[in-house]
Amino acid sequence: MNTSIHSTKLEAVQASDSSLEVTGMASFAEQGGRTGTLSMFFDSADDVQAAANGLASLAKQMRVEREVA
Repeated sequence: MNTSIHSTKLEAVQASDSSLEVTGMASFAEQGGRTGTLSMFFDSADDVQAAANGLASLAKQMRVEREVA
C-alpha cells in the first residue's frame, strides 16, 4: 500500500455500538487547499491506544526538532 501524509485536521471521532462489538472511527480532512478525507476504523480500544501513542510520539519529536531548528 502506498501512502502519503499531508497536513490534516481531525474532523470527527465516534464509537459505534453494534450487535457484534464497539467500533471506533476517526475522520481527518486535508488542509492547505487540498481536498479529500481520510477515515480510520479501529476494532479495539488497544488499537486506538496504539494509534494515539504513535501520534503523541510523533508530536513530541516534531516539537523537539522545531526547538532545535
